[in-house]
Amino acid sequence: MRVQLQARRLTNSAHCDRAELSPPCAFCHQPFFLVRSEKKGMSTTIQDFETFKARVNSKERVTIVKFTASWCGPCKKIAPFYESLAEENPDIVFLTVDVDDNPEASSFAKVRAMPTFQVYCNGNKMAECVGGDRGRLQALVANNARVPLQVYGDATAAE
Repeated sequence: MRVQLQARRLTNSAHCDRAELSPPCAFCHQPFFLVRSEKKGMSTTIQDFETFKARVNSKERVTIVKFTASWCGPCKKIAPFYESLAEENPDIVFLTVDVDDNPEASSFAKVRAMPTFQVYCNGNKMAECVGGDRGRLQALVANNARVPLQVYGDATAAE
């Protein structure tokens, strides 16, 4: 038996000028926006608040942000696991924010403990995981890895 997937053409003018076909979500049947990371398998450290806002408001992909501190033991312990998740999930943007270097971003995200992991889509916070538990972090990534961006709407389309 052959299964055919419906697909729609999507363009990503921010990263490329070619259209891509993407399979639909099994639950809502909306297409996924598949774009590979420029830094495949790596998290990007965010130094300033403007960059943080721009990356979190991305309309192309789901973004997972790790809020950490250089003095935090659990943060150091889970860092290699976070990087391995970035390698396993190249369709997700993985960011790292040091709360001491970027207090505006941590204040905006209402971070109260480290490490904190937050999932953003179209500028909306979708989920959060606090603490260095590998199982909870892996579940957070798995549950949000294939979320179609159209489900959360486009704020600019309403204007």
